Amino acid sequence: MSRLDVDTSRLSKQETEGLAQRSGEFVLASTNVDEDVHFSNLYLESTLAPPDPRWGIDQWYTELVALNRQAIENYYLLKSECASISTRLSDVVMNNPRVLTTLLHEVERRSGLLDSAFPFGWLESSDSGYDLSELTDIYMRHLALHRYLYEVARLPEALDRGTGAFTTRLREIVEDRSRDLPVETAFLALSAVGKPSMFRAEQLEFVQISESLSSQECRAVKRSRTGALALMALCPDSRANLIAHRRRWAPLFYHGYGSRDPVALSELAARLRQILRRGTAEILPRLPDTEEREEVVRSLRLEPKEASCFYGYGLLGWTKARRRWFQLRNFQRLDLLIERLSQHLDCPEWDLRILLPDELIRWIEGGQRPADAIEARYDSTVMWFKGDTLRVTQVPEAFEFKNEREASEARLFGDKIVHGVVTGRCVLGGRGGAPPPDEEHAHPMILVVSQLDSDLVWLLPFFDGLVVEERGASAHVSIISREIGIPTVAGVVGATSQLESGEMIMVNGDEGYVERGLDDE
Repeated sequence: MSRLDVDTSRLSKQETEGLAQRSGEFVLASTNVDEDVHFSNLYLESTLAPPDPRWGIDQWYTELVALNRQAIENYYLLKSECASISTRLSDVVMNNPRVLTTLLHEVERRSGLLDSAFPFGWLESSDSGYDLSELTDIYMRHLALHRYLYEVARLPEALDRGTGAFTTRLREIVEDRSRDLPVETAFLALSAVGKPSMFRAEQLEFVQISESLSSQECRAVKRSRTGALALMALCPDSRANLIAHRRRWAPLFYHGYGSRDPVALSELAARLRQILRRGTAEILPRLPDTEEREEVVRSLRLEPKEASCFYGYGLLGWTKARRRWFQLRNFQRLDLLIERLSQHLDCPEWDLRILLPDELIRWIEGGQRPADAIEARYDSTVMWFKGDTLRVTQVPEAFEFKNEREASEARLFGDKIVHGVVTGRCVLGGRGGAPPPDEEHAHPMILVVSQLDSDLVWLLPFFDGLVVEERGASAHVSIISREIGIPTVAGVVGATSQLESGEMIMVNGDEGYVERGLDDE
């Protein structure tokens, strides 16, 4: 059960005004798309949980505000606490890098345990003969494993959360010692972990499929006007390879949230068409290997602890992508569980997704639908964690809690993630909502998203730049964009609401800003 005291009463006018007036004290920690209240509560609660003693710190976050509107969530932490905690954590890791790598290995181990939450063949079976007690047992096991994971999974993120402190420390080392080697080139090499992320592994395998096509197939696919026509141009063996790839990597393409069909083969064929037209070298640039990394270590004369910190930094991104892979596998099974529970409780799925886990358990055990809580949170929810208390209720009308810049500003600033400068048309994307790579464009195209979710990752190589609202140079979006190599600026708060689809913008990954108001020429 939750360690927090839960208060479901509505915020008073005085509380609402007081919280809004304090918005300047907070910083946007993350934007999460397709994030329901039910499982958001797990990691938000763990964000405030006392840290593992191995971190060697005696302070932690005391307050968190999360606003969830129709499964799009922004959550905020106190700026002062983000700064002090990330600085202290960076000190700990710089002095003893093993603390970070040990914890990351534990995150990976616990992520893998998520697969054991469900019975073998759960997703593939059409059998819905589980009774409510059996479904409840599965749910409780799933809940326990997620809580077990989040005891450690949220801790490494505090290194950069809200400040980018750890990344800044490492970048300063490179800038101070790099003479002839470009800073970004050195930084990329130093953070290489010698193995691709789960997202890049899928892309590499897909490229292999494109390279296995016969010359006749290649010509036919490249000439195809649509993905459907490209699919018909494949011989049976190539089509079988495409089907096997879709089956093996299905979680990366999974939309969920009412869109549970697997990615269409015609979409994957359109991806083949675009890869063949543009060339694999442009789609997936080569990453530094271990030997190159060691050469940069020698060139910069890094101390062993410093070199280990850079490796831990790269491993942090790799582990977060790995954790995401296991969670995506889990989400497919979880959606089926929620569907079956809603059938037994004779209610819409959304009724379950906007309840706290403890509230759902009480409903199952007591048979009483928490109608007031469901009605209050159906369209929006505010979760205000403070100390040992959670206030959870609907978002007050006209309540705003964000620090967006004025839309008239010519430049929107963020974090420089991947160097390079590109000017092109803005494309606003969302979960499953970006244009297909099959579409032809006269200008470079720049993808602008609140968060780069997994089903957009395979589209990313077909864009020329990336702007993300989510902050953090060590966030998995940043790791992926570095692997793909397109100019990227992250942490651009309000980008999706201030930029308009089709307008010309410039992404400056060298300086960390987005410029708007450009001419079409």
